[in-house]
Amino acid sequence: MFELVEDVKAKVHIHEYSVSQTTLEQIFNSFASQQEEEEEELFVAFTKTVLVTDSTRGIGLALVEHFLRAGWNIIGTARAGSNAEKATILEVARQLEGQPIDLIINNAGINLPGSLETGTKEVLMRQFEVNAVGPFLVARTLLPNLQLAENTRGFAFVVQLSSFVGSMGSHTSETAAFFKDSLYGYGTSKAALNMITRSLAFDLQPKDIGKRKPADCVAAMTDLIAKLTPESTGKFINLDPQIPVAELPW
Repeated sequence: MFELVEDVKAKVHIHEYSVSQTTLEQIFNSFASQQEEEEEELFVAFTKTVLVTDSTRGIGLALVEHFLRAGWNIIGTARAGSNAEKATILEVARQLEGQPIDLIINNAGINLPGSLETGTKEVLMRQFEVNAVGPFLVARTLLPNLQLAENTRGFAFVVQLSSFVGSMGSHTSETAAFFKDSLYGYGTSKAALNMITRSLAFDLQPKDIGKRKPADCVAAMTDLIAKLTPESTGKFINLDPQIPVAELPW
């Protein structure tokens, strides 16, 4: 279930936070035009908006800090119960009707323990609900907001936080340690997210809405987002320096 984070400082009905460090240049360049003068004019004319799910802690909060200092409008959602409940996602969409959203970061996710011996249906389904179904419903429900941004700016993006353990092509005897105790619930839910994202990439590409799935290092992630292009759509990008490949297999 989603709820909009309480309004700390209202700005065009968007919720903001008071935070510290950022990489302003990286984020600013991500959605600006090619020349520096045009970038400044575009930024003044169109304050960009990012929606971050599960934004009150950890990676989500760190992303909010980056984008707020970069001058973006921030829409933060807090995960309360099931983030796949359609009614509450629709309520968020109702509150945001007519608001262009340039970037959605589907950050909400859970990793519950469950081995071959201990895994249960409830544990597996809970992770599928949060890690795969939730991001799909968010992207689909807020598609009108993405299209508003695309119509105004010429582009909009959805970023999914996937995981190395969701890559079936990477699951080998050499990498088995990465998958220990994460395969049955978390890994399979992230593999499902990858398939959903791949399908969304084909559906959204004609609308100039891009999809990417970085890992969860905030500094590397914001640098990656800064380099997004329509050609990035549907790629499964690795940000873990311990894994010596730039793009992961499905």
